[in-house]
Amino acid sequence: LFKERLKRHYLLFGSYDLTCKEKFTITPSALIKVIESGAPLQFDVNVKATYDNTFWVGLSYRAASSQSFNEAAVVMVGVQKNNFIFGYSFDYGFSSMRSYSMGSHEVFLTYRIPCKDCDKAKTPVESSAKESQ
Repeated sequence: LFKERLKRHYLLFGSYDLTCKEKFTITPSALIKVIESGAPLQFDVNVKATYDNTFWVGLSYRAASSQSFNEAAVVMVGVQKNNFIFGYSFDYGFSSMRSYSMGSHEVFLTYRIPCKDCDKAKTPVESSAKESQ
């Protein structure tokens, strides 16, 4: 009855927080996505600017090998307060779908579950440095 198997997805993500001033952070990031079925390679390049760990704006560029590496641009804004994150983004596509859609809107609300031990957790680098002293 169900002969279709799920296709494995491989994702590689990286980001780094660059503190420019006391309350201002720039976060560049990248995502590469490959699907086992032979779907086109897709990647996103992003940059997000955050002020006072509260307000942020960002830009993103999405590319896929099937679209001559020219698929979509994204603009996003948001606010974070306590454990809540509220945001909005607008995707504008460059692909052939553009003639059917003038873009898409996304509004989201996220709640992060508090973790007492998360702030106390040490990275493997910090742990090994302490042990070698």
